[in-house]
Amino acid sequence: MKTIANRLVVFAISAVVLGTVAFAETRMQAEIPFAFHTPTGSLPAGQYAVIDNYAGIRGVVALHNTVSNKWVVTMGIPSDSRGSDKAALTFRCNDGCELIGVQARTNVVAFGGRKSSRAQEAAVIAIPLTVVNGN
Repeated sequence: MKTIANRLVVFAISAVVLGTVAFAETRMQAEIPFAFHTPTGSLPAGQYAVIDNYAGIRGVVALHNTVSNKWVVTMGIPSDSRGSDKAALTFRCNDGCELIGVQARTNVVAFGGRKSSRAQEAAVIAIPLTVVNGN
């Protein structure tokens, strides 16, 4: 009887911990019409699934190209400000485009990006995100 009770307690605790991690993620999607760079890799244009707070860690963002099945997981600096309902990916484009931020409902994450001598000439583009699950 003790063995069954112990297993139930362990199962209940595991369910709570795993449920908390899954709940913390915000899943979104976007159509990005240009190739771009992230702090950890380059990705082609296409349809992307975007996961904010990946693995339950604030500031970690995963990008998944749903056509090529390529993943990039990158970490940025989370802002103290809360996100808004207007979720978006922000890019700086000059000689190429680079991801510089993610605005989500749960938080805002900023990426350093490469410093360019022509930073004044760079365009900043925001691609809206559609929330897939309503955390």
